[in-house]
Amino acid sequence: MRYTNRRILYFTSGHPSAAGRAWEQESSPVKDQRSDHSATQPADKSVDGLSYVDAPKITVAPSDKKVKENQPVTLYCRASGHPTPDVFWRRAGRRITGNHERYTVVTVQQGGAAVLRIEPAKPRRDEMEFECVAENGVGDPATASANIEVYPEERGKRRIIF
Repeated sequence: MRYTNRRILYFTSGHPSAAGRAWEQESSPVKDQRSDHSATQPADKSVDGLSYVDAPKITVAPSDKKVKENQPVTLYCRASGHPTPDVFWRRAGRRITGNHERYTVVTVQQGGAAVLRIEPAKPRRDEMEFECVAENGVGDPATASANIEVYPEERGKRRIIF
C-alpha cells in the first residue's frame, strides 16, 4: 500500500523517541471557493496534521528447520510497523500464493503475521531458503529468512534385537 497526498517527514535527531522514525502529514482536498479548482491542505486528524508512521520491522523471524521427508513443516513470522504491515512468503524470489498444492499460507492482517505450512516436505523441492517479507508502504520492506533441510525417511532398515 502506497500513500498518495501524504508527506513523510523523517526525524534524524531531536527527542530520542523521534529519531529514526517518521511522521506523515495527511492531506485532504479542499474546494477553492473562488473557482472550481480543488487545493490540497493538511488535515487536522492529529497534532498539527501529523500522524505517526513506522517502517516495517520483523519482530519474530522464522527459524531454520530440519524435517523428515513427507512430514509437515511450519514457518512463522511476525512484523510490526504503522500502519500494520502486510506479511507474505517468498521462495526462490517468487511470492508464495495459497493455490499451491503442498503449501498453505495463513496471514493475519490485523496482527502483521504469516504462517507457511509445507505438507508433505520433499527433498530437493523444499530444501532451500524461504523468505518472510513485511511491507506497509513506509520505507523499505523488512525481510527475514529460514532454510529448510529435508532428510530422507529410513527405508528398509531392520532392527535386530539380541
